[in-house]
Amino acid sequence: MKPFLTLLLLLSLISSNAQDKWPTQAWTKTSPEKLNLNADSLVALDRDFAAGKYGNVDGMLIIRHGQIAYEASYSHNYAELYKQEAIEKSGLNATDPTGPYNYFSAWWHPFYHGSKLHTLQSVSKTITSMIIGVAVTRKDFPDLDTPVLSFFDTTAVKNIDARKRRMTIRHLLTMTAGFDWHEDLPYSDPNNSCSNMEASFDWVKFTIDFPMSDEPGKEFNYNSGATELLAYIFRVATGSDIEEYAVKHLFEPLGINNHFWKRAPYGLVDSEGGVYLEKSDLAKLFYLFLKNGKWEGQQIISTDWVQTVGFSLHQIWPQPWLRLQVVAELLWQQTRRSYLGRQWFRGPIPDRNP
Repeated sequence: MKPFLTLLLLLSLISSNAQDKWPTQAWTKTSPEKLNLNADSLVALDRDFAAGKYGNVDGMLIIRHGQIAYEASYSHNYAELYKQEAIEKSGLNATDPTGPYNYFSAWWHPFYHGSKLHTLQSVSKTITSMIIGVAVTRKDFPDLDTPVLSFFDTTAVKNIDARKRRMTIRHLLTMTAGFDWHEDLPYSDPNNSCSNMEASFDWVKFTIDFPMSDEPGKEFNYNSGATELLAYIFRVATGSDIEEYAVKHLFEPLGINNHFWKRAPYGLVDSEGGVYLEKSDLAKLFYLFLKNGKWEGQQIISTDWVQTVGFSLHQIWPQPWLRLQVVAELLWQQTRRSYLGRQWFRGPIPDRNP
């Protein structure tokens, strides 16, 4: 995740009951009052966002009981805002001056080519986990304790030791693979492992060749390359491109008809940060999890997968009237007290402005 980017603000009220509506075709809209929400507070929050109190917020979406209670969008001149950073060469723009990996290109960030599709950055990792969850539910994906190296020609992999041989899919999902990976540095730092991966041609080889520093499963270490390995394993194990599989088995059932997914230079999807969605469609994906993986009577993702990656939202969002969070900021900000469960942020919410 590139933390300097101003990301889509998706404020979703985490609440549901038997009267909730399915938004497959479109979300229905109502007033905050009809959903027992404080309209004045939402208007005040809207004004703060519009005034730039919390930075360059692009959108606000409040959903409760399957209905939109409040929605707003905010326009910014990103070409002007990125102007200085675009001039100063760094790991964030030097290797791809006009393409999708110039993170200061307003043609690509935060919106895709002037559309309403917003970069999700590392929330793409969560979507990757969702797709794997769908494949596990459909029995199209191997056991999570399958060794990672079983999907590779080990004669072509560097730095193999006993620890790398013990690394499994589960370790990739939980970011406990044990690689000597350094993504806690600024992404402009030449020693940042993720920036170096994105500057390479073959992200999978770059990552799998990395030396080990820990026993798999021992230590959490945020690693975007691990998520790219998952996209590769998905293709090898299922015979399907993860994006194509997502469209058929996840996006279409939920009525998500418009998306963009960036690809790494060698053609594999950028599963670590390449998804673009509209905020209303991103909300559908999280709504699916609020419904324990079931959508209009169809079990898209198993309840077990939902419960494993899930967390107690009422503990994380204790506010009695409004449980919200900046979804698109969740995954990049990691502390020693926070961790990922199958590519989902779990743990204390970072004390950081959107």
